[in-house]
Amino acid sequence: MKTIGIIGAGKIGKAFAQHVAKAGYNAIISNSRGPESLQPVVEAIGHGIKAGTVTEAAAADIVFLAVPWNKLEEAVSGVESWENRLVIDATNAVLPGFVPADLGGRRLCCRAPKW
Repeated sequence: MKTIGIIGAGKIGKAFAQHVAKAGYNAIISNSRGPESLQPVVEAIGHGIKAGTVTEAAAADIVFLAVPWNKLEEAVSGVESWENRLVIDATNAVLPGFVPADLGGRRLCCRAPKW
């Protein structure tokens, strides 16, 4: 069975972890404060969810990113490679207070593939 790593334990990360556990998958949930801070979350969700480091979550087969936009670079700076992983990015370019982030003219998405 594939393991799912969750980077970010805010509302989105916890909600995803709950659905993952309910579906019967194993997952590692992580945050910037370390696994010890996630024990109440793990206990509340229960079966299949364990607390881990960001490095452990990033090494999973499937990685779910759910961190604030302004913390994204810091959150994944220790990840050496995303190779051979499916990455689901739930991050939006929104700052606290639901203020759109200044992207400096950059676009968030690429062009749709040509079929």
